[in-house]
Amino acid sequence: MEIFTIAIDDNRGQEKYLVYRPLTGLAFVANSSMAQLAARVATDEYTQINGDVRSFLETIGFFRPDPPIPSPPTRSLSTAVLLLTNSCNLRCIYCYAAAGEKPLSVLDEDHGRTAIEYIAKQAIDNGFSSFTLAFHGGGEPTTAWILLQRLVIFARQQQLPVNVQLTSNAIWTDQQSDWILENIDLVSISMDGAPLTQDHQRPLVSGGSSSGIVMQNLQKLDRNKKKYGIRMTTTAPFDRLPDDVAFICQETACRVFQVEPAFNNTRGAHLPPNSEQAGLFVDSFLHAHRLAETQN
Repeated sequence: MEIFTIAIDDNRGQEKYLVYRPLTGLAFVANSSMAQLAARVATDEYTQINGDVRSFLETIGFFRPDPPIPSPPTRSLSTAVLLLTNSCNLRCIYCYAAAGEKPLSVLDEDHGRTAIEYIAKQAIDNGFSSFTLAFHGGGEPTTAWILLQRLVIFARQQQLPVNVQLTSNAIWTDQQSDWILENIDLVSISMDGAPLTQDHQRPLVSGGSSSGIVMQNLQKLDRNKKKYGIRMTTTAPFDRLPDDVAFICQETACRVFQVEPAFNNTRGAHLPPNSEQAGLFVDSFLHAHRLAETQN
């Protein structure tokens, strides 16, 4: 019987535990005594349990044995995700990587080519009709512009067709946006909503406004009917989220976007939420979701 007991905070100073059996899909909250008892049952230390405790455990299916552990799936690779650089042209207030502040690091082009060749071959060997090349975070991929272009060209020279994806902050020149329209199949844009939010949370390196540049490039994507999605970050107290979602719905053609909370405004750090912050985010998210459903 695989079992985990995880201490949790109920905000009232009472010691509680999450008792979790992953292979049976069972989880329940228990006090310290029940958690200890459950752990002992799992190791066969307790064979005699009577009364209400046994009745409760039987009712929730606690004594049900674990099913056999399934064999791991056969590995079949078809996607290469490359992080090109830690450089960035923004200074987002919540950036987990503190992008742009550390000594410059750029992916070696030969390493990128090796990864692309390997994934292309794996895709062929596993019977895929195409493979995927994705450029992602740690910095802004388009700041390693020449490297990005060269790797895309190299990927298109492989035996299989390639689907090229780019996660970017959309701080592009006109020439860059023209090339992206022509050469990138799917773009994921990191932006946070209306100018008030975007400029506060995602300023340029100079501290200036980024919203105008981003919106200009999104409008260009829309005019050219380019497929893209938007990934928003929202910060406490989360009260702007509904307005930011409404702005995206009204000012762009994008209808696929995700919202992620940042529970700290500290660059280069991760901080967990407290229950109040988590509750505020959930309430604001549900409000924003209902609002989005009303948009055309």
